[in-house]
Amino acid sequence: MMKKILPLLLIGVAVMLFAVMSWLGSSDSTVNQFRPPIGLEMEYTENDRMQKRVADDILYRMQTHHEYRLATSQTGDPVASVQINIERLGNDEIKITANVNGQPIIVEGPAEVALSLSAKMFSLVNNALSELVIAG
Repeated sequence: MMKKILPLLLIGVAVMLFAVMSWLGSSDSTVNQFRPPIGLEMEYTENDRMQKRVADDILYRMQTHHEYRLATSQTGDPVASVQINIERLGNDEIKITANVNGQPIIVEGPAEVALSLSAKMFSLVNNALSELVIAG
């Protein structure tokens, strides 16, 4: 009977050991990572639902990004600044303009794909920010 239980017991102990080791090994690896503060300003027409949705999408993506954090009064001076302007061109076009420390970025397209445009703008802004952080 002991020969049947012993392998199961050893497997259980090994699984518990691996679980404890992985928990201890990863507990402080992300806490000490420096995330530089980034300044963000956004301009859009607040009563335009599409512009508000695009602005909220970009803001959410930037707030949850793992390589930087948005600057607040507690974080000190930002290492880079981003200004984003969202505007409608007629009823069926949307234009998103960004300025990342003087580098202009423009994305425009049909209003039907506004959230895809905000995702593209977020990607381009991140590329520009990573070049600034690496260079600086």
